Amino acid sequence: IFPVCLDDVDWAIIMGIVANQLDHDTIEEALLQLKHQPIGAAVAMFFPEYNEIGENIYRGPVLQRSRLVGLHAVSLVAADEENGEKYVVARSSHGDKFGKNGYMKISIDIMLVYVPTPGEEINTKANTYFAEPSPLLRRFSYPRLLSREEEERRKKRHGASKLN
Repeated sequence: IFPVCLDDVDWAIIMGIVANQLDHDTIEEALLQLKHQPIGAAVAMFFPEYNEIGENIYRGPVLQRSRLVGLHAVSLVAADEENGEKYVVARSSHGDKFGKNGYMKISIDIMLVYVPTPGEEINTKANTYFAEPSPLLRRFSYPRLLSREEEERRKKRHGASKLN
């Protein structure tokens, strides 16, 4: 009998599905892993560009009235290039009507830096994420799955081998 307070991640680890979570700091590291499995990431959401992306490549703020709303978790599923610009394809949790059937292209060539104009009140979000030149994507992570042998050992240790 397992405690009922376990969240999905705890359950997955105890039941032998996930060994641990691995994190990457750079898009280059994430792209290497993306060849094998989807990668979790956080994308900087600038409005109105984010909401209006459609089938275009998302490049962050392109309008003077753009504003940083925050970061949004996405699943990176592929990488490609269009007209010389490299991008990743990401699945958003905003539903199938967002982007193209719930997917969007995010440029990995764009670097942003926040430079407040004289007299402007400091935007703390922008200053936190873009005080130094930074890409639109960050916080890359993915689960490392257990081998079959590791999975069986873990299930036996937790008395769960009869659950499958």
